[in-house]
Amino acid sequence: MSATSNARFWRSHLMFPAAAFALLASVIYRLHFDLFVSDLFYDPTQLTFPARSLFLYKNVLHDGGNRLMVVFAVLTLGVYLASFARAAYRPWRRGSGYVLLCLCFVTGVVALGKATTEIDCPWSLARYGGDKPYVRLFDTRPPGAVADGCFPGAHSSGAFALFAFYFLWRDRRPRWARRALAGAAALGSLFALTQWIRGAHFISHDLWSAWLAWIICLGVYRAFGGPRKSISTMA
Repeated sequence: MSATSNARFWRSHLMFPAAAFALLASVIYRLHFDLFVSDLFYDPTQLTFPARSLFLYKNVLHDGGNRLMVVFAVLTLGVYLASFARAAYRPWRRGSGYVLLCLCFVTGVVALGKATTEIDCPWSLARYGGDKPYVRLFDTRPPGAVADGCFPGAHSSGAFALFAFYFLWRDRRPRWARRALAGAAALGSLFALTQWIRGAHFISHDLWSAWLAWIICLGVYRAFGGPRKSISTMA
């Protein structure tokens, strides 16, 4: 890859996304857009988010979505392990290994974030019928206030980790790569919207999940040799 192409790659895959993320995160933070969105789905007469336990949102889109991602991760692991046992799967080893690492790192980093940041779910806040104060990411938490550990958004992070397929195919299958990028963004957004409607997450929680997923997939792609070397060995 030439110096010009390399610079173009990092502009389009790191600098521009970072600038877009910083702008969106700043707007959401300064304008309290988290509250604006959650207010849309909260019923003050019932003191709850009406969709919190509805079958479509809880059982299908949340619980079912989680199971779908677990099944996908297990299948990916199966393909990777099979590549050591059967020659037919060997061309898939590098690609499946890359996707598996992205899934593990993204979900792991998000889980670590949830365990270390003191951010509550909307449904736990006094504003929405709970008993906790509204504390944002960079605010100081009142002494003695125990947080839920609700940041970043975990449910959407598994879907956003599928950004890995964009990088897997971008060098050899650009059309597939674009479709994978759109598909991962759409599925992650659907999972995120599900949680906003249920009162489980603020919009900023999932914006951070998307950004973390993107930067992790990009970093692992770079570790695999990209953009100098294609991850996939498939024709």
